[in-house]
Parts: sequence; C-alpha cells; structure tokens
Amino acid sequence: MLASSISGKNVITVDMSTDAFNSNVDPAMAELAVQQLVYTATAAAASAGLVDSGQQIQVVVLVDGHTDYVAFNHVRLGAPTSRSVGMVAPVWIIDPQEGTTVEDGAIKINGRSTSPGGVLRWEVLRIDGSIKTSYVNGTVTASPEAGKSGAFSLSVNLGPGNYEVRVSQVEEGNPVEDLNVDTRGFTVQ
Repeated sequence: MLASSISGKNVITVDMSTDAFNSNVDPAMAELAVQQLVYTATAAAASAGLVDSGQQIQVVVLVDGHTDYVAFNHVRLGAPTSRSVGMVAPVWIIDPQEGTTVEDGAIKINGRSTSPGGVLRWEVLRIDGSIKTSYVNGTVTASPEAGKSGAFSLSVNLGPGNYEVRVSQVEEGNPVEDLNVDTRGFTVQ
C-alpha cells in the first residue's frame, strides 16, 4: 500500500502499487482478492475508530494514483466499492487481530457471524510451546439488531501468556459439531 485516506462520508481511498496486482489469477480469484482488500481496509479503519462501522463503508482503490486500472486483468478499480455480502466469512473474529499483543486483564473479543441471533461457541486455548489447552469457553448469541446484525462481543480475563481464540457457529439440531470455525492467535503481556 502506498497511501490511504478516509473522507467524512465513510469512503476509504487506498492507493496501491501496480505490483500488488500483477499475479496471474482467474476472474473469480481476482474478484475475491479485491474483496479481501475492501474487507481489510474497512475492518482496519473500523477497528481504529476512524469510520462509523454502523454505516456502509466504501473503498476506492487507486493504482499509482489513477482510477480505471484493471486488477489482475479482470477487475476494474477506481469506483467506490462496498463489501460483497456473498463473500462474507460465516464467522469472522475482528478483535483481537492475529499476532497482536494485548495488556493482561479483560480481553475483549469482537466479531461477526452470518447468523444474526444465532448461537456461537467460543473457546480460548492457552498455548505452551506446541501444546494447546482449553482455558475458558462458552457460548454467545450474535446480535439480531439491524445495524449490528450478526455482531458478537465477549470479554475474558487472561493473564500473561500465548492464547488462541476459536469461534464457531452451532448447527441447529447438532450442537456438538462446530461449523465455520475462525481462530486468532494473540499474546497477553
């Protein structure tokens, strides 16, 4: 990424180098790659409190400062682009982010699910070397409210160490099986 800016209307402009788009991929993978960029930019801005995550956020991707670049020879860039609902991960842990270090105490775990009002199973594993041990677990219900649809949040108290949080959807009628698992590894100081 060369540069980024955010307008007062929840539009993020990201200026990338042409090198970012020189891979040879098929049209579906090209669209997925651009959507990943849109999701990453909007998540980073929302996590930093730079945009109102309750409103639609759009991303304008420039390439070397110009609009109308065709990424991967398949996807035209330069117009405001929103997250494509069809490409949403069923479970997505937003915070803590992978590989981050957080202060000990109450750790807030935030994310989204494509199942508003659905039950999610969560577990925090403590990691000692290559051994993962279940530390604390439970369930949380994703918000059914408009504007917060599918959002979930929980807090756990953790001391110093390495951890992994796992969140999954619970299949109706089969509460034993974890569906659509997402994980994040993080360190507590």
